Amino acid sequence: MSEILRLNKYIAQSGICSRNQAAEWVKAGFVTLNGKVVKEPFLEVGENDIITVKNKRITPKKNYTYLVINKPFQTPVDGKENDFKADVNALIKRNTDKPLTALGNPNSITCGLVVMTDDSELLSKLSQYGHQLKMVFEVTIDHPWKVKNNTDEKYYLFKNDIRINCESIEDTETQHKVGLEMLGGMYSDVFDFFKENGMIVQKLDCTFLAGITKKDLKRGWSRMLAEKEIVFMKHFS
Repeated sequence: MSEILRLNKYIAQSGICSRNQAAEWVKAGFVTLNGKVVKEPFLEVGENDIITVKNKRITPKKNYTYLVINKPFQTPVDGKENDFKADVNALIKRNTDKPLTALGNPNSITCGLVVMTDDSELLSKLSQYGHQLKMVFEVTIDHPWKVKNNTDEKYYLFKNDIRINCESIEDTETQHKVGLEMLGGMYSDVFDFFKENGMIVQKLDCTFLAGITKKDLKRGWSRMLAEKEIVFMKHFS
């Protein structure tokens, strides 16, 4: 880091909290600058300064990019799935030229919310089972949902301790839609769950992801994640 940063921004860029939380910690006396407690969150600091928060030294991390897109659904052509990267490439380029990877390993028949990033650590964490980020989907399947939840438990316990909750969605045309909540899994686990119950997913629409909703994000739109959204996502991963 060669630039000069405000102390609260320096702390936030280490990835442990937001700027507002960093300012509160500074004011509370939890931060030292070159061995001395400081209580001014807007002090200017540089690469040669030694900063600790709650007795642990911190350093700013790489300035990663976090993008959320509301991906339109693309109907497979001639029974073949489309190229997911090609589908989202134009949406990404409206915001950045950086190469980004999708969290949770979605495929071409997924649509709705998808988070794209170049943060390899976060990508790695969310590729492992057991994270606490909730995902909500509207799932279109090939025939009506008939499996009932265990009345004693809110969630099914699926493979690798993935927790899934399903409810039929009123659909007068086909009766083939299901609302699904999942903790601890990825997009591909939804496909596996329905396959194990004898059903095929025809469309997987993510409507909620780690506190992010489609509010103010129309189909085909994309935006950068807010700082508090990034902190929330990292905290529960």
